[in-house]
Formats: sequence, C-alpha cells, structure tokens
Amino acid sequence: MISIRNLSFQYNSKATIAFPDFTIPRGQHCLLLGESGSGKTTLLHLLGGLLRGYEGSVQVDNTELSTLSEKALDKFRGQHVGFIFQKNHLINAFTVEKNILLSPFLAGLNPDLERFNTILSSLGLAEKKQSPVSALSHGQAQRVAIARAVINHPSIIFADEPTSALDDSNCNRVIDLLLQVAKAQDTTLVVATHDQRLKDKIKNQIVLSSPLKR
Repeated sequence: MISIRNLSFQYNSKATIAFPDFTIPRGQHCLLLGESGSGKTTLLHLLGGLLRGYEGSVQVDNTELSTLSEKALDKFRGQHVGFIFQKNHLINAFTVEKNILLSPFLAGLNPDLERFNTILSSLGLAEKKQSPVSALSHGQAQRVAIARAVINHPSIIFADEPTSALDDSNCNRVIDLLLQVAKAQDTTLVVATHDQRLKDKIKNQIVLSSPLKR
C-alpha cells in the first residue's frame, strides 16, 4: 500500500512541488501523469526513498519513510521496492547475470538462482545470461532492467518513463511485460509517464499539476 498526505518538496530556491493526497492499494497498477516539470520523477523518488527532506507524509507498505535511518531505508528499499529508471543504469562490463544478481547482493539477500533462471526464461533472456550488457540490444537491456527490478520479490515497482523512446510495437511489449510480471507477483506498479498510449493499458491515473509557489 502507498499513501501520501500533505506532501510537498522543494529543490533549493525553486518553486515548491505540492502533490495531491492519494492511496494506492496493494497490487493495484497506476499511472502518474502530468506535463514536464509537474514532478512525476520527483514523486517516484520520494516514494522510493531516494529523496528526503520533504514535508508531509509518505507511507510505503505501512512504513513512514521519514522515520527510517539511511541504513534502514537502504535495506527497506532493497527488500520492498523495484526501480526501473529512465536510464537503465546497468553496468556494461558486467554480464546479464551479474547485473541482475547485484540487486539481492546490495539488499543483503541470498540470491535465489531458481527464481533468477525462471525470470530470465520468462523475459526471453536465458541465452543471454553470460553476455555482457554492452552486447545487448536496447530492448534486451530494458528487459534486464526489469529482471533486476523484480528479482527481490518487491511489493512495489516504480517505472519512470519506460516507454517514452519506443515505437508503438515496443511500447506495447514493454508495458504488457511489466503488467504481466506485476500481476503474477501481486505487485503494486506505479508508472510515471507523459506517454498517452499507456492510458489504454492502465486505467487508474493520478494527474499532477505544475509546481506551486507557497
């Protein structure tokens, strides 16, 4: 479950970004919509604990993020949250296997190799296990990023503009894949996007307004 109340955030002296109150139940899929500068990425980073120093309340899996120390927040994020960023942030010199298994390592979890192999097969990456990321196509690298995001059984997946640079065919493939993975694990999926094509895929939507001066 995700819940925010009276949430706002300010970058230095810039305008304060004020967010609407909302609750997203466990297992629900939701779009964050809004024009550039409305705070979609900022909100994802607040919900994932990547940004601190906010005003208001941010609860994720019934945990108020502001009450966690940096160490506790790192552990919480590693065990409960999967992130798919605009840029994949994969390590090109590492193989597909090492990139994905880095996620449980950093979260202090033992790697589940059976689950790892199952995910690779479901994403069509089994034959790429030992390939360096630098040798993959853009679409294959995207699927590696998805695998890395779901390997730790996260209760929540945050995806930031996962389809903005894709044609219609690959857009459908990527969002269908995310929905399939999320549904199979009863995972809450939150997608920040300005891609209007996704409105037909995910009906629950939160629309953000432009930043407000306070």
